[in-house]
Amino acid sequence: MSRFDLNAEEVYEILQKKGIKKLYHANTVATSRLYLEKEYLLSRQYVEDNKLYQTSQYTDDKDKLLGIYDDIFLDMVDIHDYLRKPNFYGPFLFVFSSEILRSNLFSTVRITKKNPASWSLSENEDNWYYSEIKDFEIDYMSGNKVLDVGKMIIIKKTNSKLSLIPHCVEFILDNPNIVVVDHEGKESYIVDVVKKYFYEVFPVNKYDHIIKSIRHKNVLLKCSCWRKYNYKFKTDINDFRRLFHKTP
Repeated sequence: MSRFDLNAEEVYEILQKKGIKKLYHANTVATSRLYLEKEYLLSRQYVEDNKLYQTSQYTDDKDKLLGIYDDIFLDMVDIHDYLRKPNFYGPFLFVFSSEILRSNLFSTVRITKKNPASWSLSENEDNWYYSEIKDFEIDYMSGNKVLDVGKMIIIKKTNSKLSLIPHCVEFILDNPNIVVVDHEGKESYIVDVVKKYFYEVFPVNKYDHIIKSIRHKNVLLKCSCWRKYNYKFKTDINDFRRLFHKTP
């Protein structure tokens, strides 16, 4: 076992002290549909090796070099809500109970000191991960929100997948507040179109107990996401499609 593998239950206790009772994974609509269909979060390596579909992420090539392409990532905050802006890893959010840290699915986790997107190949693991859980406790939520979101949980020992049941408690889909017109001239909000994408792949009776929410369904309060999504829709339609379309 590496010295960077922290006891998952001890991490759970620290998060409880800080009022964190949920963990999060954001992804694109297309990749999230795959996870829902398979009933697992899957590592990007697993999806690639099994010739399944997923949208590209700008960190893919680097993650392979860093040796984290086969890992599962969980955030300790809802980045969209925490920073009041879209999470451009994707508009679909899987919300897990933090009790998953006390389950028998894994016994250790790693916690990053900063977002792996900012890791350098010239650095070593001491620059990337906490080796002492007390250091994490001191650093986390100490007043810098940007640094907080760079600290995430990495799970390495789950055979490249993490079951959604029973610990996933909510699905949240962003509403970008954009209207599109189909080939018949019918207008629809994108969020209503995307909702149908997900119900196409929901396994029968599997997710009935899970809360299904639309973020900013009817009103926007103190968040920049509608403006940022609309700007992306107008200036970078290919990337907007990467986020919201049901195929990669």
